[in-house]
Amino acid sequence: MNAGLISSNAEGAFPDRQNQLDSRKAYRFRGAFGLVLLIPAAFVTLFSRPFLSEGEWIELLFDAAAWVVFVAGITFRAWATLYVGSRKFKTLVDQGPYSVCRNPLYVGTFLMALGSALFLKSPLFVAAVVLVIVLYAIATVPTEEKALLAQHGEPYAEYLRRVPRFWPKFSLLTTPESVEVKVNGVRLEAKRLLIYIWMPIVGEVVTQLRDMPWWPHWFRPL
Repeated sequence: MNAGLISSNAEGAFPDRQNQLDSRKAYRFRGAFGLVLLIPAAFVTLFSRPFLSEGEWIELLFDAAAWVVFVAGITFRAWATLYVGSRKFKTLVDQGPYSVCRNPLYVGTFLMALGSALFLKSPLFVAAVVLVIVLYAIATVPTEEKALLAQHGEPYAEYLRRVPRFWPKFSLLTTPESVEVKVNGVRLEAKRLLIYIWMPIVGEVVTQLRDMPWWPHWFRPL
């Protein structure tokens, strides 16, 4: 083991495994399935009043909770990127965030999505985001793990038995003395984060507009 990486015995199979995974329709169109749920919920949310009025103390607490969830997601995802850097099919990463849960990138994404939804103060939209998260958790993630098991074999099987899928178990945390960082993976993630960071701001602006008396309110607060 070197810097928390276990090399695959079939490293040359990396492109094939990734292509096989990408070729599955349910996996390839997973984003589209999410949009089918989120777009109608977003439309209703946009033209309804916020569940909480701006300026109330409970609304401020709600915003604080949304920021905590969102920043936790950003932090977890950035931490995971430093370790995996777009190479999960080439090597088995089992240290850092990957020593406390098997899918820290997804955990970070789920937290960011949930935090962003909370800023809109719409139970309907939060419910839609939670449903999308659940669909990913029970369909997309297990599909990826099966492909990784086929790629890495017994070392990954042992990893599955030892480390929880989502809920971090920080008592398992192990970190190497040094980490090999893939610059391309970090650069790609930095570009994504530049987009993600605007999500709470957009949510706050939209919520402010929805609270205005002149804004069209076609639906009851949902």
